[in-house]
Amino acid sequence: MRFIRFDRVLDLIRKLSKDDYWQAIYNYNKENTGINIFSNDKEFTKLQVIFLNYLGFYYTLHFDINSGDVNKLVLDNEVYEDSYFYYKSESRKKKEKKTDKNNIAMTDNKYHKSETVNKNQWVFTKVKGK
Repeated sequence: MRFIRFDRVLDLIRKLSKDDYWQAIYNYNKENTGINIFSNDKEFTKLQVIFLNYLGFYYTLHFDINSGDVNKLVLDNEVYEDSYFYYKSESRKKKEKKTDKNNIAMTDNKYHKSETVNKNQWVFTKVKGK
């Protein structure tokens, strides 16, 4: 029996999940039927979960490249890829903290009720008399 180091397995999983073929399958399954890449559809192994996570990772990266959020150069180096996702994660955390602070400021102390209104959210009200 021959053993392969886990870091080598992760490198192979990452390479597979970055491949256009697997990205197309992931995208198709995600949009149409859910993720049905494996013959078992329940109780995934640890390696299957890692593969699915990397498929999502690269799907998001390709989406961000196509929408102009990041340069395609990021795909040339795994350190760039990981750094971009670290940056994206930290940015999301900052936005969530800022939103939480705004939500606290909007709390109605009389009823201890908080209403969240994002600046991108539309608020529709009924006009009286119509």
